[in-house]
Amino acid sequence: MFMNQYEKKYAARHASLGASFGVLTLLARWVGPDTIFFSSEILMRYGLLGIIIYTLFHAAAFVMFGWVAHSAKTKWPESLTLGDIIERKTEGVQSNILIALVAVSGLLMLAIQGFIIHHMLSILFVIPVPITLFIFMLFCYLYGGVWGMQGILKLEPFKLAIIFAAIIFIPVYVFIQQGIEPIYNGLRLYHPYLLYWKDYSSLSFLFSSFLLVFGLIMIDRTSWQRTFMLQHSKVRSTFSLMGLIYSTIPLAILSMLMISLSNQGYEQAGDVLFELIYKLSTSFILALFVTFCIIIATSTVGAELNALTILIVRHLSPAKYKSDAVKYQYSYIISACIALGVYIAGLFSTHAIVPLIFFNGMIGAVMIVPVFIIIYGKKSIKSLEIISMFFALGIGVMFFFSGNYINAIWISFSASALLTLLTYTMNMNSSNSIS
Repeated sequence: MFMNQYEKKYAARHASLGASFGVLTLLARWVGPDTIFFSSEILMRYGLLGIIIYTLFHAAAFVMFGWVAHSAKTKWPESLTLGDIIERKTEGVQSNILIALVAVSGLLMLAIQGFIIHHMLSILFVIPVPITLFIFMLFCYLYGGVWGMQGILKLEPFKLAIIFAAIIFIPVYVFIQQGIEPIYNGLRLYHPYLLYWKDYSSLSFLFSSFLLVFGLIMIDRTSWQRTFMLQHSKVRSTFSLMGLIYSTIPLAILSMLMISLSNQGYEQAGDVLFELIYKLSTSFILALFVTFCIIIATSTVGAELNALTILIVRHLSPAKYKSDAVKYQYSYIISACIALGVYIAGLFSTHAIVPLIFFNGMIGAVMIVPVFIIIYGKKSIKSLEIISMFFALGIGVMFFFSGNYINAIWISFSASALLTLLTYTMNMNSSNSIS
């Protein structure tokens, strides 16, 4: 009864998505609370030009990943997760270590979402956060952990329709109701620095953001899951189109941020968009905005919860050798534990969200070159390369905890690239000499 149903229904193995629907599924993952939070931080720190440069780098990261994903899809068309690729080019313990690091990145990303969602719910609702957050995580568990990928794919077109309706109609409504000039004058009065570019040293931050985003994409569970659901001929075009469309999202949200900031200050930059609720008076627009906020959160958390659960069940749990019925049971239990963990983490709100994003980005940056070697290399990765990668991560962690977040990203990436390539080349030469 259950045979072959787990991968077919819960993981949607045999889905064959075209470019248009593929872009929808990727947008549902990447237009999330973390995107809005980080975009708000960049706007407040580096102004309008800063966020424009950031969106261009973000788009370039998706385009570049499209070429990598196409190569992986060509070599291993029957794969389902990033873990499948890792297992092809690593052995035993090394495979489990790399997959576990990818899973840790996923858990950290969900915790970050939980922190941001705590701020969002505290602004949007007068109901205590523990209650609203519990209801939210319960829905995410049912949506991503129980219904599985088939349920996610059915709802994503409706979710994207609401997201685009909100980012189009809400600014237009406010501009028609209040006019553009009062908003512009309010920005010049309260936040004149947003309209100018003065700090050229911030270019290092923006270039680092490309490395951060590309690293996160390279080990993103959902993006790889969607890659293997796409038609082979549509992989590159899907991610290129995704980068193009995604680059317009922060710019569209920018107008909502400017409206929210037009006649007031702010306590935390990441909360600026959610505080737009205080500027809306019409019931329909207010309901649209609240729905928009809830949908971007549930889409991201649900997609990550599903992809992470499948990764753990297939590669890190005893269920990978069991029947489909056992895999279903493990999936429900693991996703419930993850959802509960995110709920508990979300209760303890923190203002250190940007450092956590950088820390997760550092993990992604360390993994960039090893993933490239796995996909494009001819030989398997050995223990020495894994040790080198963790040594590079340790160096980055030392810089990170000293407060040098940007340097930590670059140093961890550079050390990982140098050491893993060096050890991989040494292993190849030794193998050739033996043969």
